[in-house]
Amino acid sequence: MRDEKMAFPKNCIRVHGENIIVYDCGHGRIMHHADLLRAMERTRSLAQVKEAFPASRRNLLDVLTTFGFDFDQLLAEQFAEGLADTKLAELHTVDAKWIAKKRVSLGQARQPGRPAADRSDQEVIRAYESAGSYAAAARSMKLDQRTFRRLYLLARSRTGQNVG
Repeated sequence: MRDEKMAFPKNCIRVHGENIIVYDCGHGRIMHHADLLRAMERTRSLAQVKEAFPASRRNLLDVLTTFGFDFDQLLAEQFAEGLADTKLAELHTVDAKWIAKKRVSLGQARQPGRPAADRSDQEVIRAYESAGSYAAAARSMKLDQRTFRRLYLLARSRTGQNVG
């Protein structure tokens, strides 16, 4: 007779009415969903909750949503508190790019720091003309001088002005 192994859920949470079953290495613990919600509200950290309730990010977020926890609202509050994307990525054990995408989807302002280099051609040309040099124009736009120079040359070529 062949020895067949049964597949057991590993590190996930399943909803069962008002309770959740937390599977950790194939062993399940039955808990009330309020324990998970309290842990999330107390720690405000997906990483810390994952230690007590091992599961994937998606699984945790789905279960939290099922019981009325709004993770997007938590992120919006943390953005308003001024937490940087990298700090939030650590706090929630996610990629900083995922946090940046969530920031944009929630309509939050970009994090303070290096500004985006997406400026209009006219804005770049006017900055150079009023400042008189790459360095001064870059400072006025809060850009690196090399970035500004690249944007300026690109803007001139796109507007059909000869670069001299």
